[in-house]
Amino acid sequence: IVIDGVAGGNLDLLNPDDIETFNVLKDGSAAAIYGTRGSAGVILITTKQGKGGIPRFNYSTYFQHDVVNRRVKTLNASQYREHIAAGDIAATNDLGGSTDLFDDLLNKNNLTNYHNFSMSGGTEQTNYRASVTYNKREGVAKQNEREQFGARINVNQSGLDDHLMVTMNLATNVNKANLLGGKGEYFSQSLTRNPTAPIYNEDGTFYNTEAWDMFNPMSRLANRVQRRNQQTTSGDVTARINIIKDLSWSNTVAYQRNSYNDREY
Repeated sequence: IVIDGVAGGNLDLLNPDDIETFNVLKDGSAAAIYGTRGSAGVILITTKQGKGGIPRFNYSTYFQHDVVNRRVKTLNASQYREHIAAGDIAATNDLGGSTDLFDDLLNKNNLTNYHNFSMSGGTEQTNYRASVTYNKREGVAKQNEREQFGARINVNQSGLDDHLMVTMNLATNVNKANLLGGKGEYFSQSLTRNPTAPIYNEDGTFYNTEAWDMFNPMSRLANRVQRRNQQTTSGDVTARINIIKDLSWSNTVAYQRNSYNDREY
């Protein structure tokens, strides 16, 4: 991933409203420019830059709600008991409950909201663009969400009769994520677990089946924690000198830091 000419870009630092162009290089064209790092293809992203003129302000937002359109068909508790009555399944397998575990794992009240505010302006010689973003995404599964704050600024300065151009980009993203829910192993239990197995015992504790590799996902969601706090920051400065017509020299200095703290039990 190459962002504004800097290889090794982090997509956490990008928002849809900050992207100007998006291109993909593949096959020999990518390897010819980026060597072995581009053997699997290269994604080239250019962010929006500052432009001279009157100050411009822009605000964009959206809200999103996710639903499951199609699910794997499995026996419900009533159908399971019909097979017991027909003698296909032993009567001891009726555990007394009526559970739709797949449905219980879903967060039916999920809501994602996104907000981006940007401003730009300046003169032909000195111009800027800055944006701030807030995004909270709630997954379709329980205990699966991410909240993030981001900021990006671009400053362009030209001089020496436009023979020198200096460009600076600075971006940061701070996010908090709940990674506990939404795992495939939880939904796999909904496909193999006995639908007559209850979620809770009569005393309110979680019911756990004794079969091998079986567990109660709702118990894990209630008693486990898997959270991540992360901050990613990237900055780069590029100087380009136009020596003569069709000949220029440029140099880029870039720095990126990605730190995170995981908490699990």
